[in-house]
Amino acid sequence: MMLSAGEKDHFQAARLQAQARGRWVQEVLKEEFKHLKWNHRGVDITNPAGKEYHYEVLAGTADNFGRHGRRMSDVLFRMIYF
Repeated sequence: MMLSAGEKDHFQAARLQAQARGRWVQEVLKEEFKHLKWNHRGVDITNPAGKEYHYEVLAGTADNFGRHGRRMSDVLFRMIYF
């Protein structure tokens, strides 16, 4: 399926907006959950106490779920979506 130039621009704008929202949500969560280990690469959050639970903060779209699931197939993590 080929997208027109306008459709590509709309898709790119929506993707950039979702990324910006994700960064904002993550900053808010960092302030509220300072006891968790926040990572710059890989899984977003790791619980440093006891068992290592991993959390990923992401926009709740099917495309985003699929992309993260494929990219991080070797890590068991819980999704926190907005």
